[in-house]
Amino acid sequence: MKKNTRPFALLLEPERVALIDAEHGLVIQEPPLAHLNPKGKWAYGSAAAGQPGCKSLQGSADFPLAGFFAWFLERVYPVKRQQLCLLSLESRRPLSISLWTHLFGQLGLREPLQLMSPIEPMAKALAASSRSGMLLYLGEGQAQLAGIRPSQVELSQVGYGFYLTRAIRQHVIERHRLPIDMPSAEQAWQRLGGTGDASSRQLTLEGRDPEGKVTRRLLIAEELEPLFSAAIEPLIREISHLQRPGELQLYGPQADLPWLLPVLKQRLQAAKLQQPLVLPPERERILMHSIQTYLKGL
Repeated sequence: MKKNTRPFALLLEPERVALIDAEHGLVIQEPPLAHLNPKGKWAYGSAAAGQPGCKSLQGSADFPLAGFFAWFLERVYPVKRQQLCLLSLESRRPLSISLWTHLFGQLGLREPLQLMSPIEPMAKALAASSRSGMLLYLGEGQAQLAGIRPSQVELSQVGYGFYLTRAIRQHVIERHRLPIDMPSAEQAWQRLGGTGDASSRQLTLEGRDPEGKVTRRLLIAEELEPLFSAAIEPLIREISHLQRPGELQLYGPQADLPWLLPVLKQRLQAAKLQQPLVLPPERERILMHSIQTYLKGL
């Protein structure tokens, strides 16, 4: 750690932004929300939730990025004295790195910003300890893979969310004659396909039929199973390409999607991949610990 700076990790996920400290672990988290009140003053995080006109980081093009992150980071430690590592599934293209670096530079960050995948600290630690295996982080309709060998980490990323949203929307329009919007289609793939009771395997969608009449249709998981399998086929091919001896461990906010685990197991078996699939019961604690360990080494 450089003199007069303190390392933090900023974890970006769809439902939360979390700040992690090397010594204390998770120190603060908030939903990435903002609301402008009638007096022209912004409220952020949980204070903005449920307010009319509330904006989200993922869904609002005019979300006040600078204001939100300044409010969030300064609650804990001065930005100018932070050594910040941004953990996100954002593309690691130079443009994305440049934009994030510019944003936090405007907020006063003086040390170079690091941009990493949320599973990268864990993958590097496993490789350094001469372990082999694979890590899979699922969030925001994106899957990031880390193939691990002693002293070597290979990262790869594929999407599934956009394909599913588009395919389900087309399916409902063609089969049920019900035009639905993209958010409704996205909600469908996030909720359906589980192994629970009947109520967890069906969803009522509402929209207007071709004549403009408000109409409801019941969507059941069974009719979407071919779409689920097709959506993760690129992920199966990537697992095959990166396959390492040892377990395939699942992390991330969408690791426990109700439809994902059974479909993933089925497709791995069909592809004759014998990788043991593990959903660690304490995956949040494991992920946080790996990030803390990485921060301690800065």
